[in-house]
Parts: sequence; C-alpha cells; structure tokens
Amino acid sequence: MTFPQKKLYLALLILISGMAVAVFWFTWQGIVLNRNYPYNNFLFAPNSSLSDFTDFLRPHAPAGNYFPSAFLVFYPFRGLPPTCAALLFQGIFILGLLLILHANLLRLKLELKVLLLADLTFIASYPVLICVDRGNIEILIAFCIATFLWLCSKERFGYALAILLPAICFKFYPGILLLLFCQRNRIHWAIVGALAFFFINGGCAWLLPQHATGVSQQGLRLYTERYVLGDWGTSGTASAWNMFRLVVWLIRGCWEQTFTWPMPWSMVVVTLDVYYALAFAGFLLVLRHILYVEKNFFRKAILLLLYLTVSVPGGGDYKLLHIVIALVVMILLTGQRPGDLLIVCLLAFSLIPKQELILPFIDDISASCPDVSIGVILNPMCLLTAMWVIAWGGWQQQN
Repeated sequence: MTFPQKKLYLALLILISGMAVAVFWFTWQGIVLNRNYPYNNFLFAPNSSLSDFTDFLRPHAPAGNYFPSAFLVFYPFRGLPPTCAALLFQGIFILGLLLILHANLLRLKLELKVLLLADLTFIASYPVLICVDRGNIEILIAFCIATFLWLCSKERFGYALAILLPAICFKFYPGILLLLFCQRNRIHWAIVGALAFFFINGGCAWLLPQHATGVSQQGLRLYTERYVLGDWGTSGTASAWNMFRLVVWLIRGCWEQTFTWPMPWSMVVVTLDVYYALAFAGFLLVLRHILYVEKNFFRKAILLLLYLTVSVPGGGDYKLLHIVIALVVMILLTGQRPGDLLIVCLLAFSLIPKQELILPFIDDISASCPDVSIGVILNPMCLLTAMWVIAWGGWQQQN
C-alpha cells in the first residue's frame, strides 16, 4: 500500500464512521424519540432550506455577502421556479466537483469499488450536504478552486487563473490563492488576477449600478450585522470567530460573575476588531511561511485553504468545502513528512457532523439558527492545529 493510499483509507474511515454515527443518532432522535429540530437533523434549520440562493431570485433582495459580479450568476436562473433554480445550480457544480475528484483519485490506482466509495464519501460529505441544503454559492467557489489547483498541477497557469477569477469576483477571500503565483516567473499572473478583479466588479457596478452595487452594499452590511456580529451565524463551525467570541464571553462572565448570552453589542464590535487584528497577524505569518519557508506548491495551497477557511469571520459550515479540497490534496501528495497522518486525521475529523453535542448555555439565539454545537470549538482547533503541523513540517524540511 502506497502512502497516499494509506492516507485515503484513514480519511475514509473517519468520514464514514463520523457520518454513520450522525445518521444513526439523528434517526434515533427523530423517529424513535420523536424530537424536532435541531435534535432530528444535522443540517440547517428546515425553514431556511435553499434560501441562500432563492433569496437572490427576489428583485433587489438585500441578502448575501457577494460582490456585484455575483449577479451575473443569479440572473440566468431568475426565469425558473426558485427551488428548481437552486437545485439546478447546485447539481451543475456538484457534478463538476465529482469529475475533478474522480480524475484526481484515479492517480492512486485504486480498486474500482474503493474508487467509487471514495467518490461517494467525499461528494456526499457533510459540507457538500449543508451547501446543498442552504443553496449556497460556495459550491461554485469550491469548484473553481478545485479546478484551479488541478490546472496548476498541469502547469497551465493561465487557464488556472481564468477559472479562479469567478471565485475571487464573487467572494474576495479566494484571492489569497494568488499568493501561489508569487514566484519570479509567475508573479505576473498574480498581478493580472488582482487587476481583473477590480475591472470585472467595477464593470458590473457601472453597468448595473442599481441592481448590483446598492444591493451588494446592503447585503454586505446586513450579513455583517446578522451573521458576524449578530446571532444568526453563531452555529458556523468553519471559522475561528465563533470560538474566539465564546472565549471572550467566558472570560467576561468569569470577570463579572454573570454568564448571560449574548454579550453587549458594543463588546462584540470590539471583540471583532481584536479578532481582525489577530487574523491579520496570522496572515503575515502564513505569508512569510509561503514566501520563505515552504517549497512545495501544494503544501502551500493546503495552508492557504486552511487559512482562508478559518480566518474569515463568516463561518457557515458550507465553507468546510475548502477543507474537503485541502484533504484531497493532502492525500494525493506523494512525499511524506512527519505529521502528515495527523493532518489527514484533523482535516477529516473537521468534516464530520458534530450537532449531536449542542452547547446548552447559548439559549438566547435566533430561532432560525439554534443548533450551536461543539463544532464551533472543535473544528477551528482542528484546522489551526493542522496549520501548525504543516508549518512545523516546512521548518523541519528547511533545516
């Protein structure tokens, strides 16, 4: 058994076991104990199903945290029934992800039954299911990033940049992957990508000022107020923001001898400012490691994928799609370093549902999002630990 195959089997064991436990637990809670959401479902609140997509089909809908160019994606679907449009959108890009996944796993020379099991396990993993359930555009972002890395592996950097651009234009944070071009003979691709982002979004804002610019600004403001500062996004486990907010809340409670959730609004704002400062400091450390320490292109990519997932304060679980990509890239790496199996375990564990353990002390939260689970603590810890292990391995390799 080759080392990549060993990593794959380890990841499949964790993913399949974790999903089996979740399915059994929530089936028992729902059918046998006759309990309602969130005890009978590890996805999002049923009354919000597909709403991330269908909300945008309403005229001038002030929803989402997208740039003006995202409207180019939504407009072609406005003539369809909202549910059909959302499922069609998800289906297109899930199929694309499956094809990219299958093409890459073929390199491992697996038995057909193992290959098909791996395809099914990754494409039906929790982040994909939650993305479909929410109807979120992150599935397009994930497809673009996966295809970008696949094209980079073939050194087709121009095509890679072209496929990454939609991801950057719709949500800015995939732009961190342009750092992969920060080498003497590739830096021009990073410059072209940055310029293209401003040109495309500027053009969309100019051509569609009423439909794009105003709605985008309103949507970004509402997203920040509701999902970052407010309680609507507290269940998100992909980002370290919710974990950080819980730590501050706990420290404040110990200091003032009162544990009332949520914290005062003014304190949440200050906490977010501190979090941004810490996230920027983390970015500088990652940047230094990418530019001066790590030599392997795809280990750099894994580190950047982990950072963009864990650092952005909007931590909806659909963002764990990028961890699926990072895990697959980690499995495909042929070189072996100390800690590689630990990284596989940490990434795979972060991808399994954890709503079996709900945090009961957060009891004053919006009814649309009551399922604040232990995942808001465990997942960021897994991702940050994996980042540290990758960085440590790079330093060991350099020395």
